[in-house]
Amino acid sequence: MDIGDKTNAARQLKKVTAANILFGLRLDKRFDELRATNPAAFDIQRAAVADLQRLIELYKTAGNDDPAYEIIDALRALGRYDAAVTVADEVLKQDRIVDGHGKDYRNWIEDRRAYALFDLGRFDEAIAGERKAATRQERGHANVSQVLNLAQMLLDVGRFREALAILKPMERPNVGSPTGRAFVAQIRVCALNGLGRIKEQREAMASASGQLAENRAARLHTLLCADDESGAAKEMIAWLDEPRNRGRALLELSKPVADRPLGAYRAVLSRRFDEVRNDPAVVAAVAKVGHTETLTTVGADWPYYP
Repeated sequence: MDIGDKTNAARQLKKVTAANILFGLRLDKRFDELRATNPAAFDIQRAAVADLQRLIELYKTAGNDDPAYEIIDALRALGRYDAAVTVADEVLKQDRIVDGHGKDYRNWIEDRRAYALFDLGRFDEAIAGERKAATRQERGHANVSQVLNLAQMLLDVGRFREALAILKPMERPNVGSPTGRAFVAQIRVCALNGLGRIKEQREAMASASGQLAENRAARLHTLLCADDESGAAKEMIAWLDEPRNRGRALLELSKPVADRPLGAYRAVLSRRFDEVRNDPAVVAAVAKVGHTETLTTVGADWPYYP
């Protein structure tokens, strides 16, 4: 759309199956004309149902369990959290669960099951499930992803000391990817904030500035944890100014019609993010490039701050 090729844009739109990406396009002013001429193409509920059916058919012949992960998340996107848990339970009954490379994939199905339980507000069960997933290897190597996800879950429900303890092995040099290390820094800053250890929080945030600089999600989360709504608002305005990433920013700034169960600390961050949503400069930046909506369909983890 940036170069005015509406015909090609309409053709490419037909290839978009992920509901969160489609929602981002729907909120972006550049796609208003396409939406006006073909509103059905931007029907998020219909797209989410169609995507689920596509994945179910794909799984029948895939020869691996990659689609099972996506089916669980597609059900979560439709708010069918109990069904997501049921699908995960059925997959986990298999003796062998593998990804597209033939590597053991059980940890990732356990991970998605834990998140579906978290969606339901069954926090203790979710954390127990994620703890089990974190004990498994990740594609033949020491697990990083589920350790981080477990620490984030503990953080979200306010179990700050446990989150810090889980992260200890991750704080050694060269453990994990740059992305992973940024999330380690973010969780540490947030846990220290939750414990009221503000001096340590500020020191941790300063020492991790380089790691956070290249990871917007971790950086935004850290600003909210530090109770820096002004900084978070500036981050969102910068995000809105990036055409390729604008849809996700507009999606995050939208608000679900129904509240999901939230852990105690996640609820604190959501209230802080509401201040960012209502910041006059953010409101003006949104109006310049698109709009936000009340979300009747939410994704597996979007918006992150309901």
